Amino acid sequence: MYKKISLFSTGLLSASFGAALFSSAAMGMDAFSTFSLGIADQLQLSFGISCIVAGLLLLTVLFLFDRNFVKIGSVLYAFGLGSLIDFWFKLFPYFLPLTGFSYLKLFIGILFFSIGIALYICADVGSGAVEAFSIFLAQKTSQDMGIVRLLLDVFFLSLGILLGASIGVGTILGVILIGPFVSFFVKLLTKILEKESFFLSKKWE
Repeated sequence: MYKKISLFSTGLLSASFGAALFSSAAMGMDAFSTFSLGIADQLQLSFGISCIVAGLLLLTVLFLFDRNFVKIGSVLYAFGLGSLIDFWFKLFPYFLPLTGFSYLKLFIGILFFSIGIALYICADVGSGAVEAFSIFLAQKTSQDMGIVRLLLDVFFLSLGILLGASIGVGTILGVILIGPFVSFFVKLLTKILEKESFFLSKKWE
C-alpha cells in the first residue's frame, strides 16, 4: 500500500507540474486540457479548478452508466491534479521566467506530464477520468482502445474549441508525443518495480 501511495503522490506532483508548465508555454494543450481551458474561459475559472470541474463532470457521466469504473483513486486524481496545477502556477513566478522559452516549457511540460501519468498508472489505484471512460467505451462498443481514445480526443478538442479555447503547436505535439511517452515510461517503471520486488524477496530468503 505504501508503494501505491508513493507512486500515486509522485505521479500527481509530476503530472500537475507538467500540465502547468505545458499551459504556461501558451502554445495549446492536449485534447482534454483544451476542453478544460474552454470551461475556464466560459466560467472565468483558473485552469486548475476547470480541470477539477472537467474531470468530475466526466466521472459523473461515467458513474451514471457504470459505477464500477469510478474508484476513489479516480476522484482523488481529479481533485489533486487540478489543485496542484494552481499551486504550481503560484510558485512559477519565483523560479520560472514568465515570458520566453516557450518550446522548452512545452517539451519539459509534456515530459513531466507523461511521467506523472505513467506513475499514476503503475500505482493501480483506479483510472483517471479520460482513461476510465475510454476503457468503458471500448468494452461497450468492442472497439480498439486506440480508436476510442482518438475519437474521444477529437470530441474533447472540438468541445474545447467551441467553448473558446485556443489550439496551437502544443496541441499537435501533445497528441503525438504524450501517448508514446506514457507507454515508454510505464514499461520502464514496470521493469524497475519488478526488479525491486525481486531483490526484496531475495533479501528475506
